[in-house]
Amino acid sequence: RDWHTEPFSIIVAPISAIPTSSNNKLFMKYFLAVCALLTIFFLSGCGSEDGFTNQPAPAGLLQVLNAIPDSPGLIVNYENQNVGFIEFGESTGFIQVLPLVTRSLRITSFENRTETLLVSRDVRIPVDNLLTAVIAGTMTSPELILVEDVPPEFADEGTISELRIIHAATSVQTSVNFHLTENDAPAGEPTVSVPLNSTTELIRSEASETSRLRAFDTNGETLWDSGIFPLAASNRLMFVLLDYFGPGDGKVRTVSMTSAIAQNFPNEVITSSSRFANMISDRTAVDIYLGGTLMAEDMLFGDVNQYQNLEA
Repeated sequence: RDWHTEPFSIIVAPISAIPTSSNNKLFMKYFLAVCALLTIFFLSGCGSEDGFTNQPAPAGLLQVLNAIPDSPGLIVNYENQNVGFIEFGESTGFIQVLPLVTRSLRITSFENRTETLLVSRDVRIPVDNLLTAVIAGTMTSPELILVEDVPPEFADEGTISELRIIHAATSVQTSVNFHLTENDAPAGEPTVSVPLNSTTELIRSEASETSRLRAFDTNGETLWDSGIFPLAASNRLMFVLLDYFGPGDGKVRTVSMTSAIAQNFPNEVITSSSRFANMISDRTAVDIYLGGTLMAEDMLFGDVNQYQNLEA
């Protein structure tokens, strides 16, 4: 690296001009001030070039999702480092890892004070690439679905969005048909059909603030409905179909992978369940309404009713 200096001046005084009497202290103050200025001028010329800025170290990205419905919390180990602990339906955020080096991705569980290996795979992540690992199957028959994505390239002011869909729901052993449409449009023909424990290629779609994604089984029965959601331009998304054990008849749901978590769709059509209790001690029997609908009638103090399913 070249070192550059700014022009500076050196003051030279004849020895005969150096005071030798009571002005010594004043002279020393002037002399030290000149030396300090020269030092500042010299240092200001070092490291001032544009190329002197620090650059981030190259890295690959890793993200892991737990899609095994009967699993305990799973430990994510990258080589010999513990990088995450995820329950069913949870994911790690983006984890920066050393690129272009083969490392062991090991998924373990810890029960009865013993750490047990569930599944492992050697992986090698190029610079700036994202490797998504979905832990799928069951505890007795686990498998890793690995998806590697290169950095996306979109046109300036483009209107295209990219997405990928993974089917990891053990409750649906057949392929699942996904239909991506506008919110008020009919389902039409499937956008893509995805076998169990498989992933699609990247799907390109026009961006929209009123998108809707629906999943159907091979008999045409509705499995899941996202409701309205935004599909942003110049954005790449990954959706994963998982098992669902909540109230209602639904047996699957879909999560959207973000850089931090696996999150639900904000307006998905899903059944919720609620029950009510009267804990007002100084009131007689009460009726409870929810949005104008009578949910509980003549409840005395301490009464708790049964769970009731509610369509979201």
